[in-house]
Amino acid sequence: MFSVYGGNIAQKCAQKYAQRYVQRYAQIRSLHNMNGNVVKESILSSFWSSFAIGSIGFAAFQLVGLMREELKEEINPLGTKVDKLDKVNTSDEFDNLYLDMNGIIHICCNQDKGLSPATEEEMMMKICHHTQQIFAMIRPQKVLFIAIDGVAPRAKMNQQRSRRFRSAKEAQEAAGSRDVEKKSFDSNCITPGTLFMARVAVSLRNWIAFKINTDPGWRNLKVILSDASVPGEGEHKIMNFVRVQRASNPNTRHVLYGSDSDLIFLALATHEPHFKVLREDQKSIYENVIDIINVQVFRECLRRELEVSNLPWSFNLKNAIDDWVFLSFFVGNDFLPHIPFLDIKENAIDTLITIWKRCLPLMGGYLTDRGTLNLKRLQHFVTELDNEDKNAFIQWYQKARDLSKNTDDYNDITRRYYIQKFEVTNPDEEFRKKIVKNYIEGLCWILEYYCRGVPSWTWYYPYGYSPYASDLINIGDIIPEFKLGDPFKPLEQLMFVLPPYSAIKRYYPESFEIDLNGKIQPWQGVVLLPFIDESLLLQTMKLVSSQLTSDDIRRNSHGSDILFFSNQHELYNKLFSLYSGRNPVEVPLDPIKDKMIGFVTRNPNFISFGGLRIFMNGLDVVEGRNFLTMLIRLMICIYQIAPIHDRIILFIIQQIIP
Repeated sequence: MFSVYGGNIAQKCAQKYAQRYVQRYAQIRSLHNMNGNVVKESILSSFWSSFAIGSIGFAAFQLVGLMREELKEEINPLGTKVDKLDKVNTSDEFDNLYLDMNGIIHICCNQDKGLSPATEEEMMMKICHHTQQIFAMIRPQKVLFIAIDGVAPRAKMNQQRSRRFRSAKEAQEAAGSRDVEKKSFDSNCITPGTLFMARVAVSLRNWIAFKINTDPGWRNLKVILSDASVPGEGEHKIMNFVRVQRASNPNTRHVLYGSDSDLIFLALATHEPHFKVLREDQKSIYENVIDIINVQVFRECLRRELEVSNLPWSFNLKNAIDDWVFLSFFVGNDFLPHIPFLDIKENAIDTLITIWKRCLPLMGGYLTDRGTLNLKRLQHFVTELDNEDKNAFIQWYQKARDLSKNTDDYNDITRRYYIQKFEVTNPDEEFRKKIVKNYIEGLCWILEYYCRGVPSWTWYYPYGYSPYASDLINIGDIIPEFKLGDPFKPLEQLMFVLPPYSAIKRYYPESFEIDLNGKIQPWQGVVLLPFIDESLLLQTMKLVSSQLTSDDIRRNSHGSDILFFSNQHELYNKLFSLYSGRNPVEVPLDPIKDKMIGFVTRNPNFISFGGLRIFMNGLDVVEGRNFLTMLIRLMICIYQIAPIHDRIILFIIQQIIP
């Protein structure tokens, strides 16, 4: 059941809680849905059992696999199509539900056992239907936030590019080895800037309007849609909203749905007291298993694992959790490769925590402080990590190559590592310093991204491999500096991640290698692609910009978040009155009375009354009356540091009483 790279923490926690969980499962929040659909609330005891080879992205949500395998046959014997989800059978009520939609879109659009939707319209209906299933299960009382991945920071684009090239290569090889039916849907369409994603946005807008006009459960909600035209990864747009609204009600009960496995880290990094993460098994939309992860309970599990006695100061769980999230970066993620051999030896995560607990009293404080990394303390930590890394590496290599245990051999192997992986003839000290500087910048970038928001839209780690821990020296003198910059435009991101034929064709090789780099499966390897010259790409885009149609130009622009609510909502009269004057005015929202932080003004692109009409097949025709659009400027408070401002468009939908 456990990953070969699972650690003692995983085994101890799983053994400790598994029996109790199975015995009490029928009594504790037995979350059982219709037609064989199962929902479980996990205490995350087996979290680290999934921490496999090198990618936080793959690992974090395997945590419930232990319980699922034991309970699957007993509780979910049907495996039949789910037509409707019952509300979670708990005494809990949830205020805000956040949907990271890309997982739903992939489930509903990709081919699955020959059940691929026949038409694009059918895909749209499945997306809306599936979203309603999740909504009906949670039934939020205040806010529904629907977020789709927009243009990502450059640091993420390299990973997206590798993933798409790898998928294309695997599909090509599969087609060449056997008779494979061509898929009717290309998942590359699920990328900002495509016609498909523009149609997804339109469909969701119409569907949300339809639900607010016809469903009593939606009438008192604020519904926010952040589609693919709005820059940022879906989960991080959600986290920004959570941070913005923190001051309005610190006791908000959050539920976050998504497929990305870093959601647990993001939820922990908010330090919100009431947070649950909802994840759906993506094997099939007709074989649903829903996992509800109680972040508050998991936080207490972490307290027992991380608490250090006899500290010169009082133990601070928030700081310890931030450090724990930071330690996970060394194992690899979407932005940085893992430290060599750290993922190969067993108990890698346990080792990191053991070193951290040993170093903490000597470092004079925690590694992180509200999203800022203390590099002098990190130097102390990585020095200890290097000692552990050398011992583990030599033991591994002795078994593989019968290597003699001495420092000279280790230094020779690290030198050959740089020659082979970085393709240089002389990896001298200056060369290694350059790599180390970029890697440390990456650690700082990710930490700030998780805790505060995007520190830079243009920064990225320009190598496919990380430095050795032994080269992480004198890092206390590094001063990371990030220029925020602007998000790329949607069509520019498409050029980054998809392989067109153009003046920059050399960055899109038709054949390329995948370096397994000590792994077993190709998807775990490093895709050896050239890094795109950003300035050349943008210059090439300008050469063809005159050929863009008006629709292309619209899809290539950044959009705004949209907030829907009915005339029965308490904000309606206040915001409706903003249209009585000739000149636009900006009105602050009261975090207590209005339950939202920000400033409101009317939208210059005002849609006249009666301008809404639902036209999706399968939905009744509903015409909206007193339909307004407005702009909201949100104050994004990052740990009460200098506020940043953002804009969203506010749609107020006149409620039609049936």
